[in-house]
Amino acid sequence: MDQDRRPGPVIIILLILLSIGALSCSESIVSECDTSTAVLPMRASFAEIEQQVFAQSCATPGCHGGNRPQAGLDLSGTGAYDALVGVQSRTDPGRTLVSAGAPDESVLLRTLRRSSTPFMPPAGPLPSAVVDSIAVWVSSGALRN
Repeated sequence: MDQDRRPGPVIIILLILLSIGALSCSESIVSECDTSTAVLPMRASFAEIEQQVFAQSCATPGCHGGNRPQAGLDLSGTGAYDALVGVQSRTDPGRTLVSAGAPDESVLLRTLRRSSTPFMPPAGPLPSAVVDSIAVWVSSGALRN
């Protein structure tokens, strides 16, 4: 008994549709395939960090904004830089929130990288490219730019 081993027309159509879907994803992975809210790559400047990270993920009521910011750290408004750079941590005694020029010593980066508690943001990690941009800003002297 010789059976025909060629795929039927339904199988061929399914394979074509799957191939088209895979090709369209590979051209624009973030916009078409990733349904999570992606933070776009940013420059390593404090203004960008404020706008892209703090305003969206941190400086909200109940977190690091509003009337009673967590750990006394208010990241909303114009005082965010002075609240971070060179300031001792309340949750990690003996460490500085942002140590200019020393990203590995900065509590901010340790919590964003989830190597030190509390993990920030609590809802889930930021994209690694964003954390890397913050690390570059700290490495470059944590300028008020």
